[in-house]
Amino acid sequence: MDNKSLILILWDQLSLDISSLKKAKKHRDLVLLVEASSEASLVPHHKKKIGVFVLCNASF
Repeated sequence: MDNKSLILILWDQLSLDISSLKKAKKHRDLVLLVEASSEASLVPHHKKKIGVFVLCNASF
């Protein structure tokens, strides 16, 4: 049986060396990047900068 997995990754932990990503199957598993609201609001950012950051992480 091929069970789907939800893989949670904190944005500041994103790396190709994460074991859960190495074991993930693109056709089966879902990766969710998570950012704590307290971390995201520490420094004010322009909306375009946040958008570019999200797109870059999505293409990672």
